[in-house]
Amino acid sequence: MGNDLSNLLCPEAYLKERPGINHRNIEKITYASKSVGTDREANVVLPYDYDPEKKYPVMYVLHGIFGNEDTMLYAEDSKVPEIVGNMAIERITSQKILVYVNVYATADKDMAPGFSPEAIAPYDFFINDLVNDLIPYIEEHFSCLTDRENRGLLGFSMGGKESLYIALERSDLFGYVAAAAPAPGLVPCADWAMEHPGMYNPADTIRIAHADMPPHILICGGEKDSVVGKFPESYHNILAGKGIEHVWYEAPGAEHNEGIVQSAAFNFMKMWK
Repeated sequence: MGNDLSNLLCPEAYLKERPGINHRNIEKITYASKSVGTDREANVVLPYDYDPEKKYPVMYVLHGIFGNEDTMLYAEDSKVPEIVGNMAIERITSQKILVYVNVYATADKDMAPGFSPEAIAPYDFFINDLVNDLIPYIEEHFSCLTDRENRGLLGFSMGGKESLYIALERSDLFGYVAAAAPAPGLVPCADWAMEHPGMYNPADTIRIAHADMPPHILICGGEKDSVVGKFPESYHNILAGKGIEHVWYEAPGAEHNEGIVQSAAFNFMKMWK
């Protein structure tokens, strides 16, 4: 799986607005989630030249712990729409519809994110909401390409962990997946916050569920990440040990913030044309 990693950090030029171009054509949507048992919200960012007569690839953007569908879209240094749009203008990648989701999938108003297996469980349940409810809504209401090669995920931290899980379980639906500074918990482990029981337990049960349709996976971590530390590299080592092809890199000087997301988005778009 080839990928040009000559620039690990996103060049400044792709982070800037360009005269006369709006990369933030945002629609807030509400969809009924039978999986979760409640109405849920997401943000849809349409390409600057969106044409309902044309069909577009779709990238779902998954936030970190304590976030929601607004977090990664409105954060001060959140530049994913600009990165994707500017790279599309230069024909490095294609224009894409971006869908910013709420990864915490629960109808229980008494539940809140936290550092315990019970508090983390709704993140792990999100795959059901995404597959059964959100994707059908998006593909019914927007002009989307609907094959796996034109459907992808970009996740950060907790969302990065969930993106890896979805990549392994549902590569029949997602051809391209990027995990920026993915959080621990895909396999049993412990970090500064909690003991993680692991979504794959034992760890050697990791595999691509649809082995005939392997996903294109990118994993990256920040050199100075003090939150998830070297767990992104541990995922690289696990996948490499399983012979699961992927791209891995550590971004120099990057911390656990929007900088690593910018790096991931930039390199992901070079991979996902």
